[in-house]
Amino acid sequence: MSLNYYKNIRYDVLEITPKISHGKVMEIGGGDFPTLIKYNDKKFNELWGIDNYPSKRKDIRFIRGSVEDYKLKKSIPSNYFDLIIANDVLEHLSDPEAFFSFAHQKLNQNGIFVLSVPNIRQLRTFYHVFLRGTFPRNEAGLFDKTHLRWFCKKDILNLALNSKFDILDYKAVGKLVPKFMEKNQLAEFLALQNLFVFKKI
Repeated sequence: MSLNYYKNIRYDVLEITPKISHGKVMEIGGGDFPTLIKYNDKKFNELWGIDNYPSKRKDIRFIRGSVEDYKLKKSIPSNYFDLIIANDVLEHLSDPEAFFSFAHQKLNQNGIFVLSVPNIRQLRTFYHVFLRGTFPRNEAGLFDKTHLRWFCKKDILNLALNSKFDILDYKAVGKLVPKFMEKNQLAEFLALQNLFVFKKI
């Protein structure tokens, strides 16, 4: 995988993420954490980051490893974070339900959980599976061969509901989705990503 993947700022995610000052913010799977650093432009927040990728950043509390590792999860304080961000993480995990439970446990009361997930309901899935009769295995993107799971919008909403989260915001994004359509149901057929903002309840 290209190292650019670890260095790209997710501006689409930043647009939907509530602004928090003087809070505790953790990004999971952030690579070299450019999105987290950009979010904290004014340097007001306490920053944490988790990734298998070896980050050398000194301005965050970095933990190297898998968020599915029991010891790693135990080392992170519970009821602590105001905001957790996870971009393109869920599809790489063996237990999505446990990941939602982890986020719920680590967020403080009314904490915010921001999630970006590739959208398998996109029209390209229909083209490849039903017209070409194949499921691609690519180096990156929607059909990244390292993905273990695939999700539609409703799948994520069900996971969140079962883990005691309320949805605050949602949009579907991608090159084919104009701004005015990002919250339209039809955007699900065009979008490469579904973005969610949840609140712990």
